[in-house]
Amino acid sequence: MNNVKEIMNGVISAILIATGYIVLLCGIGCQIGYRMGNQADDTDMMLNCSMGCLIFSVILIGSGIVWYYIVKPKS
Repeated sequence: MNNVKEIMNGVISAILIATGYIVLLCGIGCQIGYRMGNQADDTDMMLNCSMGCLIFSVILIGSGIVWYYIVKPKS
């Protein structure tokens, strides 16, 4: 049972980090679209989308790393 708990903690960390990278790619895509001038009327929306995605991805990746190095060893 203890081994399953360790695996689940690693899986939770991997899911957080992978989701963070997916959101990061979304933010980079928004930034590329913003730079290429797509939807020039909605530049504020594109900029907010990219910054929101980048900040959220940093939070997700950071929490995944913290989960792996701090929460996992304690349990």
